[in-house]
Amino acid sequence: MTAAGAIPRRARARAAAGEVRRTFPGSDVALWAAGATYFGIIGLVPLALVSLWAVGHLLGAGAVLGAMEAAAGGLPAGHGTPEALRTLTRTAVSMPWWRALFVLFPASLYGEGLRRAFLQLSGVPDRLTGWRGRAGLLGVAVVAPFLVLVVLAAAPLVGPMYARGGWWLVLGVVIAFHVVWVTISSALVALFRFVAPGRLGVRALLVGGFGTGSVLAGFLQGFVLFLAIPVEWSAPFGGLPIIGAVSALALWLYLLHLLVLGGYRVTVVLDEMLPRRAARRRRAGAERAPAGNAGRMKAAVYRTTGPATEVLAVEDLDVPEPGPGEVRVRITRSAINPTDWKTRAGLTGGDPEDFQVPHQDGAGVVDAVGPGVEDREAGQPVWIFFAAFGNRYGTAAEYSVLPAERTVPLPDGDSADLGACLGVPAVTAAQCLGGDPRALDGATVLVAGGAGAVGHYAIELAKHAGARVIATVSSEEKGELARAAGADVVVNYREPGVVERVRGITERVDRIVEVALGANLDLDLAVAGARTEIAVYANEPNDPVLPVRRFMTANATLRFVLLYGVRPDDLAADLAWVRDAVAAGALTPLSITSFSLDDVVAAQEAVENGAVGKVMLVP
Repeated sequence: MTAAGAIPRRARARAAAGEVRRTFPGSDVALWAAGATYFGIIGLVPLALVSLWAVGHLLGAGAVLGAMEAAAGGLPAGHGTPEALRTLTRTAVSMPWWRALFVLFPASLYGEGLRRAFLQLSGVPDRLTGWRGRAGLLGVAVVAPFLVLVVLAAAPLVGPMYARGGWWLVLGVVIAFHVVWVTISSALVALFRFVAPGRLGVRALLVGGFGTGSVLAGFLQGFVLFLAIPVEWSAPFGGLPIIGAVSALALWLYLLHLLVLGGYRVTVVLDEMLPRRAARRRRAGAERAPAGNAGRMKAAVYRTTGPATEVLAVEDLDVPEPGPGEVRVRITRSAINPTDWKTRAGLTGGDPEDFQVPHQDGAGVVDAVGPGVEDREAGQPVWIFFAAFGNRYGTAAEYSVLPAERTVPLPDGDSADLGACLGVPAVTAAQCLGGDPRALDGATVLVAGGAGAVGHYAIELAKHAGARVIATVSSEEKGELARAAGADVVVNYREPGVVERVRGITERVDRIVEVALGANLDLDLAVAGARTEIAVYANEPNDPVLPVRRFMTANATLRFVLLYGVRPDDLAADLAWVRDAVAAGALTPLSITSFSLDDVVAAQEAVENGAVGKVMLVP
């Protein structure tokens, strides 16, 4: 184990890779890339025109035309690409200034398309998305002529090398790759900085931008090879050459945007995990922490229990002050558990006194500390559990006040997404596994519902403790999630012969983490024996009938877990286990679906309808 904040590089890399990987299952990245491609078809040609026009005014039209001629001369003549570049350049350098200003409008639409796509991968709330994307693209348009200038300056050197072939061609490819890498990476840094939502740190921008740029530089070299393929691309379109050319270009633009979106997501994850960035966020949070009342805040509230559409509303409340032993947290993520909607629906109790801000779990930054709190400080990132347990200020708000012991410091380098995912699911998993990782070393654990939130962390905690894990799931898609969490064996319980398949792996398991006792009784008892403990953490619509004699014959132990009633010393042991596993880089976030605070009704309904992964609000 390592101390919090001193996460090994390999563990940090695994955590980053896991977070990037979990972005895409269930996410429609193809649709986002297609949307960006649509805006790109509208805006890229005008952007190129403006850039070439500006370079023409810097160097003179003749110099630009000559450089483009050298560049076009080194390209394959197929598909009309060289002539298209010559026409583009002639048009650009001959434009009057008023036309250059006019074409900035369609060019700016590309910024809107990119920002809308980036927004899906950032988890950052945004307003006026289209206008901000267009304005950001105009900032990139200021830089673009200088990048075009670099490419054109290299064209007279590289173009003849391409034309000569042989080793000259190889040298030309190497030089062209590096020129394109530097220019396109600079463009990506500008896009991630000015067009994307939020503000990424400089280190993440440079690493992510230039890393993505290296991939795109190779991709564009492949595009040049594509131009040399002697295939009539208009054939699938009735021989119409313009349709074939546009379709082929659109396909390459689509693939390019897939790579750009992937690179942007990697950059966002790097920004969350780089320790200096996290430390800077902590200092910034400390500087922003108000000495007195912070004014008003937005919060989701309900005053009576019932359906979400009828009782939930977003209101302005006074920002609460922390009392003795309490802290105030500026919420950055509010995670939703099944108990949250069940409590709001009135399934676990009555109406709240005055009002209730829902949601037990979340993540944020300590904003202020109350009297007697010595182990928390303003600006400290934390993850939260039990925020709404006996407390009216849950995490579905811009601020929450809660007992300090219900916040856990989040190590530098770990993301708010991971912190918000932990809470009730991870601590419940630790309790179901017995609360002592040493007892699991070499044990065999069966996790029912391995793709669920509790199942996910039961798998990861058990594997980190040295256990062998068998997980049951209801589909191949969920099976992939369980395997990604580390399950050694995954069994689809909807397929025939489940009991036989599990018994073929082991005759007895040491622990069973159970989500549906009634449905899984036959399997549980088939692999139970002396000292097997079955921990049940969820109820079913109908209470199961227990086969007492079979339990007696197996000498198995059946226990039920509701985290809110766990003894304080046991809860402390569970928290310590989870905290150590986080510090070791052993826990990863679930697949996340984000909603704005204003969309709290839709978010709760998504959980109520069985959403896979973790649904979160981003206040």
